[in-house]
Amino acid sequence: MGELKKRIHAVCAYSKDDDIAIIITTKCAICGGKVEEREVSEEVRIGNDFVIIENVRAGVCVECGERYYPPGIVDRLRDIERSIRDRKTLKKLTLIGSTYRLGYDTHV
Repeated sequence: MGELKKRIHAVCAYSKDDDIAIIITTKCAICGGKVEEREVSEEVRIGNDFVIIENVRAGVCVECGERYYPPGIVDRLRDIERSIRDRKTLKKLTLIGSTYRLGYDTHV
């Protein structure tokens, strides 16, 4: 796998009737803060390339930022990561910028 190696929690219920994820935890397991449902972005690094996956549903702790994902979301993120490892797929994506390398001690 690439860089999608974060600690991931899947602690949500999924309503088949409404096709909507329901966060079933309201308290963060890390800090005890309040968890709210939000749309977040995930970054995946493939070599020197970064892919931003937008509009991912997650429960997010308002205190520490820990994320909790509904069932199936983590699997979908990993499927996306596997598919973008193919350079042909990367070429189909919208390029939004460039990445540059600069050493801390480099004078610019």
